[in-house]
Amino acid sequence: MDNPDLRKRLPLDRKSITHKFVIHAKDGIIEGYVTVGLYDDGTPGEMFLILAKTGEALRGMARCWAICFSLCLQYRVPLNNLIERFKFFRFEPSGMTENEDLRTAQSIADYVCRWLEQQFDKKPLVS
Repeated sequence: MDNPDLRKRLPLDRKSITHKFVIHAKDGIIEGYVTVGLYDDGTPGEMFLILAKTGEALRGMARCWAICFSLCLQYRVPLNNLIERFKFFRFEPSGMTENEDLRTAQSIADYVCRWLEQQFDKKPLVS
């Protein structure tokens, strides 16, 4: 059961940022979109991850991970803690990207977290 005292929901109308990514994996090209919904102060409060040209299992796992990531943000887990846990995770698909600032991706989670790290100010980790 949701505890309204703990969870910080986003407003009904919110700004967001969407980023397209392409990973040239050994089994083919993976295209995806990450959309981050923002609180009024500009901090992330939700994430949607849409993958194209992939199997149903990978799309489903990406969607589940994004939902869990969103819930963590809404229950006030600091973004930088999430980034530190998931960046550099290695699993397929991985490979070169079309982003000049992030030339390689060890996994989709790695790419998304390193992109988030570039987009939002990094704050000290909270233990």
